[in-house]
Amino acid sequence: MKLALNKKQTEEAGIAGLKQYLIDSPYIDSELPTNDKTPSFDGSLTLYSKPGLNKKDMKGIAPVQVKSITSKKILKNRKYPVKVADLKNYYNQRGVLYFVVYVNPKDVRQTKIYYKDMLLFDIKEALKGKEEQTIITLQFEKIDEHVSDFRLVLENFLYHQDFQNKFSLQHVQEKTPTSFVMKWIGEKGNNMKYMQKNSVFLYANDGNLLIPVKRIKPEEIQFFTQSEEESVVLKTKNSFEFSGKKIIINNSIIEIVFGQYNENYLEVNTENATVRFKTKLKGDINNILNCLIFMDDLNKNGSLNINGHDLSSIKATYAEVTGSFDSYEEALNFFKDLKTILSGNKIPLDINFFELPDKDIEQLNDLVNNYVFPGEDGLVKYEFGGYILHILTVNKNVMNIFENKLVNQVRFSIKVNGEYINTVPYVFLDTKSIIHSPYINYLAIKDSIKDLNLEQMELRGNVNWLALNFIRAYDQKEEKEFLELAYWILEELPDSNEEQNTLLLINKAQILKRRKRMTPSVYKDLLVTLDNCKDNPFLQFGIYLLLDDNVKVNEIFSTFDEDLKKDILEMPISVFMEDNLIE
Repeated sequence: MKLALNKKQTEEAGIAGLKQYLIDSPYIDSELPTNDKTPSFDGSLTLYSKPGLNKKDMKGIAPVQVKSITSKKILKNRKYPVKVADLKNYYNQRGVLYFVVYVNPKDVRQTKIYYKDMLLFDIKEALKGKEEQTIITLQFEKIDEHVSDFRLVLENFLYHQDFQNKFSLQHVQEKTPTSFVMKWIGEKGNNMKYMQKNSVFLYANDGNLLIPVKRIKPEEIQFFTQSEEESVVLKTKNSFEFSGKKIIINNSIIEIVFGQYNENYLEVNTENATVRFKTKLKGDINNILNCLIFMDDLNKNGSLNINGHDLSSIKATYAEVTGSFDSYEEALNFFKDLKTILSGNKIPLDINFFELPDKDIEQLNDLVNNYVFPGEDGLVKYEFGGYILHILTVNKNVMNIFENKLVNQVRFSIKVNGEYINTVPYVFLDTKSIIHSPYINYLAIKDSIKDLNLEQMELRGNVNWLALNFIRAYDQKEEKEFLELAYWILEELPDSNEEQNTLLLINKAQILKRRKRMTPSVYKDLLVTLDNCKDNPFLQFGIYLLLDDNVKVNEIFSTFDEDLKKDILEMPISVFMEDNLIE
């Protein structure tokens, strides 16, 4: 009768079996003393880049824990309980290679070896929510039949130790990562074999920092055959033709990437006659609409043509559109309305919608909502994509202030000193709006101003200010029509008191000076007016500026307080001032 193995005999038999396995590799040197008393560790494995175990070829040292057992449970489920205290020690030492060796009590030379390569990520995942337990049962792998294959496990363990440290595991990202990479090393030309037997790590890229996010097991990886990439042309019933590239996977799945920005993905499964479509919606309004129309045809009509081959029998099983829309139908309706509105307001459709700032996208959403669901009467300014629109809503009618029907059908009034007077919405145009309006209806402005009572001083001031804003806009954009309209507006202003008439003369003269049309009669009028406004230094300043008398200009300007100086520098006439005064 043979006596049962005691603990020491079991340990020695297990370590002997592991050493015997490792000794067949000329790249691995094992330091596995028996009866080792080091807490949590039982030695180490040293890996070399070349056979011979020379110091100059050493690649790294991996700490080891070895458990020798005689229980057959490990043979059935490959599970073994590990102490939490040990796991925490492994974490502090950058991981461990943990071996569980089954020793046959009837023949100690018969052993079966199981292992778990535990890096910091694995230990952290194992401890998650279980830090207060004393023991955690973990799943182990049966060791490779050939030690040359296991050598790659050791090599990858050391390789990943460089990426997995406490900082990378504790790193908090401000945004959800969008870039990932799978990393492992192995024999050249043999990577697929390694992945079929061993797990690999997926890392998130955060600048120069790699953050481990998942250990991917072989059963989670699908291997497939893939054809060479080919050019392809796609079309549906209502869409125009798209060019793209296709590949065929496992002879049954056609994957096509197409569109101006390769923003569309189409997957045709010829086995179950289904098609799946996804789009990231990029580019201008027309491009976005084309993608959505393509998707709509797939879903509603089942129409699809690839390289001239009709695939109408293919069923669209899934469609996804990125962006702030609940469904592709919602996106399609929105961009149809948006195209109609932009075209009607003479705005080019080359706006890259999803590259606009959030505030611009919000403005476009409000603009579409205003047209589709008109609200209360009022004038609203919309700014987006470098354009400005002034939109007027009257009795549920929504229109641009430059539409012809506005002049003929809409009466616009403002309240001045308790009295309502007729005016035009154009008096609310500032310089920025003039410059960034997609178009200016000069005729509409003229027709509407002709109908006004410009004897009313408040209204006269507003219309005069409109002319000045067109002069300012000319100084920035150099559209000669801006000056022509400004001069026409000033010509419409009737005679008034002496101060108003002088201001009118100065403003008309500064337009002529810009156009280099200052005649002797204009100079004469300015000189005569100069004699009549000796008590008004502000008017004198303007006239001397137009007469290029810089000495007088400097002299008068120096007498103004800082607020008035600041106001003058914001007036269009300031373009004629010398640089030293502007500074």
